[in-house]
This record gives sequence, C-alpha cells and structure tokens, in this order.
Amino acid sequence: MKKVLLVAALVYSAVAVQAQSTGGTTFGIGANVGTGTKANLSTSYGVDGQVEIPVGMPVKLTASAGYQNFGVKVGEDVSFVPLLAGGKFNLAKGIYLHPQLGYSFLTNKVAGSNQNNGEFTYAASVGYGFGKHFDAGIKYLSVDAANAVLLRIGYNF
Repeated sequence: MKKVLLVAALVYSAVAVQAQSTGGTTFGIGANVGTGTKANLSTSYGVDGQVEIPVGMPVKLTASAGYQNFGVKVGEDVSFVPLLAGGKFNLAKGIYLHPQLGYSFLTNKVAGSNQNNGEFTYAASVGYGFGKHFDAGIKYLSVDAANAVLLRIGYNF
C-alpha cells in the first residue's frame, strides 16, 4: 500500500508542477465533509488536490487525488485514496457541473470489504466559484458500497 501511495504522490506532484507552469491551468486543494447515504454509514470526511486544464471555453479536464474516510456505525471505518479524472463544465458565471470517474485504493483491511484493495469510483458535483481562488460545491461520491453526499470547500492557486 505504501508503494501505491508513493506512486500516486509522485504522479500527482508531476502534474502539479506542470499545472503551475502552464498558463490557464490551475491547481487546487479542497476539504469535504458530509454523510453516508447507506443506513450503516455515518460521517464522511476527506481532502483532495486537483488540477484543472482548460481545453476550450467552457470546459476543463480535471485530475484529482485525495483521502476519504467513511464512518461506519457498527464496525471499523473504511478509508480510500481516490484517483479521479473528469470534466468541469461551466454552466453560467461561476456555476459548474463536474462529473468524474476513477479508482480508489483501500487503505485498511475491513472484514467483508473488497480484499483486492480497490474499487471503481465515480463522483458528480455541482458548485460555484467565488472569484479566482475559492469554490464550494455539493458532491456525490461513490466507492462501491460506500457512498456519501459531501460539502466541498476548495482553494485554487
């Protein structure tokens, strides 16, 4: 697992360096908190980093990596490192739609969980950009049976 995290960190760092040297490309960090959508899930929280690459007005390609914990009411919490790619579509001034697909690596072994250490992951967000640096959105994140509705607050460099 440490090797997977190291590789993910190196790839993400390379993308971040490229993002900061390319005009129009932005790099951001975010924190999110919310609640699970299944009866056995409670609070979910996490952080992420994201790069956005403009490909034409009003579309940006995105890549993100982070950490997400899903609280379990009975039993041990489940946490993942999601790696996602998607598109960010500006619908109106400041308002965006952001679908993503990817894969999440399980960071802990939990009885009854996928012992292959990972799961297909998807997310969909609707948000609003406050000027050049801040944005906030509502995000639905699904990692196999662990699903959550999250509030994400982000800062863009």
